[in-house]
Amino acid sequence: MCIRDRVGSQTVLAMLDFLRRAGVNFKKESEAFVSEMTIRFPFTSARRRMSTVVRSKIGDFGCGTRLYVKGAYEVIVEGCDQLMHFKQKEEIPFDGKQRKKVLRAANHMASKGLRVLCLAFKELDMEEVETEQRDEHGVYAFEKTGLTFLCLIGIRDVPRPEVARALATCASAGIRVVMVTGDSASTAVAVAKEVGILDQSPKKGTVLDGSNFYEQIGGTVCGICAQRGCECKGPDAFKAERVYDLEEFQLMTNGFSVMARSKPEHKYALVLGLQADGHVVAVTGDGANDAPALRRSDVGFAMGCSGTEMAREAADIILLEDNFDAIAKSVVWGRNVYASVRKFIQLQLTLNFTTIILELAGALLYKEPVFSSVQLLWLNLVIDSMASLALATEPPSDALLAEGPIRRDDPIITRGMWGFIGSHCSYILTVMLSLLAAGEYLLPEFGPDILDDDFESVKYNAQTSFVRSGRARHLFSDEPDYEIYRKIYGPSRHFTILFTAYVAIALFTLLNARLINPGDLNVLRGLSKSRTFIFVILTIIMCQFLIVSHGSVAFNCHSDGLHWIQWLICLSLGAALLPLGIVIRLIFGKSGKNHSLQHANTGSTFTPNSKMKLSESHISVPISDLYASSSSNFNA
Repeated sequence: MCIRDRVGSQTVLAMLDFLRRAGVNFKKESEAFVSEMTIRFPFTSARRRMSTVVRSKIGDFGCGTRLYVKGAYEVIVEGCDQLMHFKQKEEIPFDGKQRKKVLRAANHMASKGLRVLCLAFKELDMEEVETEQRDEHGVYAFEKTGLTFLCLIGIRDVPRPEVARALATCASAGIRVVMVTGDSASTAVAVAKEVGILDQSPKKGTVLDGSNFYEQIGGTVCGICAQRGCECKGPDAFKAERVYDLEEFQLMTNGFSVMARSKPEHKYALVLGLQADGHVVAVTGDGANDAPALRRSDVGFAMGCSGTEMAREAADIILLEDNFDAIAKSVVWGRNVYASVRKFIQLQLTLNFTTIILELAGALLYKEPVFSSVQLLWLNLVIDSMASLALATEPPSDALLAEGPIRRDDPIITRGMWGFIGSHCSYILTVMLSLLAAGEYLLPEFGPDILDDDFESVKYNAQTSFVRSGRARHLFSDEPDYEIYRKIYGPSRHFTILFTAYVAIALFTLLNARLINPGDLNVLRGLSKSRTFIFVILTIIMCQFLIVSHGSVAFNCHSDGLHWIQWLICLSLGAALLPLGIVIRLIFGKSGKNHSLQHANTGSTFTPNSKMKLSESHISVPISDLYASSSSNFNA
């Protein structure tokens, strides 16, 4: 769980840590040299700098009003014309040679994965602080020129140990992770290599510059009038917003993994384009500027620790820990929930459909339902409540990661599920209707070794070695069959076996329903980890035994219950579903693969990898999600 022990951006906290390690008391120095803070201009991705105007006291650097600037080295160095020489303790001209030397050092630091900042200052009068006019990036004139270069700062975050594993998890799950950052390309590439997003020798086109990307695709336009800056309002305009040139977008984003020097509008355009290209997009963010992309994405993840209130309100999911590993875990659990829903659907359709058909068959053919009302209540408890509990509480398995993401147009009931439903329904109806119509010829009867009188001889059908028919009437007739014996002998053994056989079949159908994907053969795989599932199975078996053995008239069961051989028959009828399930999964697993290959070859309008692209999910992440916020190395 996140504990906010220190407040501030990670950059500021890292700089304060550096001062502390260097033995500098920041509070004391601030009180000694700064009398008051006049104006602060916060950092934004457009400004790429933070400026502060302070009233300084007399000290080593004089007195008066001073501007301090901290930001991206490319823009700060450009505005410097003096350099502070610390050995000589004076300012010297910042000529072309010095400028090249500084830029070379900055690029070298960035190539090592350091986030490079530049510090500069400027002596000024308050009359120079003109805040009425600023350029298109929100930068005021007095911030851009006449600066004195102080130093370069390199901040290196220690990668979280679980990042590499989390990225591998996403890759195996068919999720393409894209890093979108405001840092320079050199820093972004070094970080991406370190955590495994990029290869050590990245190909051309894998790294995009945010500004160039946005310019090439033409930015975003209204989805209604296809104009920029239009007056179209309302939710429809927001939903229909799109990138201007989708074809150019597809060319630029084909195979890219990193976007450097990105701004919020670049990230938002990336989300729009990927969605228009058929991708499912997840976005992480922590700032107010990330809110549009978080809101527009299919799944928005906001940082619970460092995230702003606006980002959390715009997101769909809030991560309690600012950790990319939590996203990988959420993918696994999300797929597990979806798989559990599918398992329950195929189980429900199979058992509810067969129950309805059996009840209709009994009512139409023999003018009596197969199951009594109390038995139906028990079956409903088994099929609905207990089965849903068993399937919903199964923990996720590693096999879920190998399945790949679900396409938007994929039906919730797949061909393999229809095969499961059709085959199991056919088997269940064949077995149950056969036992219903000809049970007196198929089911053996076992009574006492010595029948005391004619009462027991009739009750246990001593004339044959099979059970007496439990049907109330003969087929399509009002002529009574077992109805004349029921008041004397109670519920029949025939229908007690039918009831028990159906419960046994439901149990093994539940076991088969654990496997949702064609090609999975072992129904016991991972069962030892699902204690709730085992508990449910054992509970159903125990309750069914008590109901049959001691339920008698209350549950419409034979007064003597069932013989152990009859129990074995019921279990065997259910267990026969296990090999049937294996055959069905083999058949649909093979046909499913062939179908996928055919679809990939005939349905693609993109590159040879476009079928893979259409089935991919994208997660765009900032660098901060890949690092431990409490561990930073600082180089200046």
